[in-house]
Amino acid sequence: MLVFANALWGSSYVVAKIALQEIPPPILAALRFGLATLVLWLIVLARGSVRLPHWRDALRLAALGAFGIGVNGILGYTGVSLTTATDASLLIVGEVLFTTLLAVLLANEQLDAPRGVGLLVGLLGVLVLIAGGASASLAGAPSRALGDVLILVGLAFEATHTVLGTQLSRRYAPLTVLTLTLTGSCLIWLPLLAWYAARGDLQMPSPQASAGVVYLAVVTGVACYLLWFSVLRLAGATVGAMSLMAQPVVGALLGIWLLGDSVTLSTLVGAACVVTCLCLASGAIHLPVARRTRTFPPRP
Repeated sequence: MLVFANALWGSSYVVAKIALQEIPPPILAALRFGLATLVLWLIVLARGSVRLPHWRDALRLAALGAFGIGVNGILGYTGVSLTTATDASLLIVGEVLFTTLLAVLLANEQLDAPRGVGLLVGLLGVLVLIAGGASASLAGAPSRALGDVLILVGLAFEATHTVLGTQLSRRYAPLTVLTLTLTGSCLIWLPLLAWYAARGDLQMPSPQASAGVVYLAVVTGVACYLLWFSVLRLAGATVGAMSLMAQPVVGALLGIWLLGDSVTLSTLVGAACVVTCLCLASGAIHLPVARRTRTFPPRP
């Protein structure tokens, strides 16, 4: 089930790339997360007795949502519009890099040898992908290097949100945390939609693009997250981290198959580095050094 959730997340890059042909990146982010917020509140109301956090914690979650989800949504989809779906899916390793570094710097976690090597390999993969994108822009990816950088910056915001919200995410139920953080992101989306509407730039997308928005919001924005958190409690953090490898693999394969993304040497080298980094981070590859800590995987 964890692999299935990550496979669906991997498919989101291709779906977003298609929807972005009609919908501007900020609007796609606003529609996706706004619709996901509405669905989550319907679930909360349908369940009836749901324990909401203390108002101070609720405000913290909302602020983290505006900071992490809001900024990441705008930067991420702008980046996807400029690069390929393959690059975007492989760059999920950026969240692993940023989350690990921030956990070490802000939460005083220990960085053991396997994760340290994994960070270096993952960083190498990111540099290879950006350098390859700078030398191979395509019609469907007019500025691959810039798009890759924007995706990485967005992931840095999301990683900061993940690390700072770790304590709150362990204190409250996943449904509560997800609902309140997405509600906080609406502090970005509602003014954004109002601004586009005032300019007369809001138009009804085609059925294909509308279906893409619903898929991104309901399937990858609600169902996958609830499935991920529910199964992770039973499967454990290590299995969850290993299942993350399905996301870049599926995303890259779909980008190549459905969108005709080119397979270059930089793509192959970057993909190899990404998979190696995820293996080391999850413990699938063991170096001959005793591990001193065990951490939870970053949220994809």
